[in-house]
Amino acid sequence: MTIYNEMNAATRQKIMNALITLLQQRPLSKVSVQTIADQAEVNRGTVYVHFVDKYAILETIEKRLIEGLEKAIKPLQPASILAEAKQGIVSPFSTRVFQYIEEQQKVFRTLLLQDVEFTKKLRDFFMNQFIEKKALIIENVPISYTAAFAASAFLGVVEQWLTAQEIDGQTAATYFIKIILGLKKIN
Repeated sequence: MTIYNEMNAATRQKIMNALITLLQQRPLSKVSVQTIADQAEVNRGTVYVHFVDKYAILETIEKRLIEGLEKAIKPLQPASILAEAKQGIVSPFSTRVFQYIEEQQKVFRTLLLQDVEFTKKLRDFFMNQFIEKKALIIENVPISYTAAFAASAFLGVVEQWLTAQEIDGQTAATYFIKIILGLKKIN
């Protein structure tokens, strides 16, 4: 990577960080490109060199988060995670997604609280992951319903964890696995 590319990447990151900081203080509708530029300590023209508008900045942030989640989820094998959990073992694989979210918790927390569309995108993403991995198959229940329930439950645990800020990602992962196992016992 050339120095020019590195500087571009650093500037883009500063702009994205600035938007996240501003979203912690006010809704997107109250954020202008000028306030983003001021927060990032760049001029407004620089923001436009990198992004079409504030929505493009937000979309880029969301896309990066989803890509990171895809990378964290890819190696997961739900059947082996549940089998280990039944033996009282919380697999390191089961904590990968929570670890990634924990690494990016400021961004996730901000977007989950401020951006209803991002919450929907995450729910759909996790629902598709549960379907693709055929996780939590329950007899006589279409997988789309099970996946919708699991995705909503997962996001509920993540939102509680990020909002309360009283436990770490490992503990949140353990709670989620225990909740799923508890629900499977009811079946």
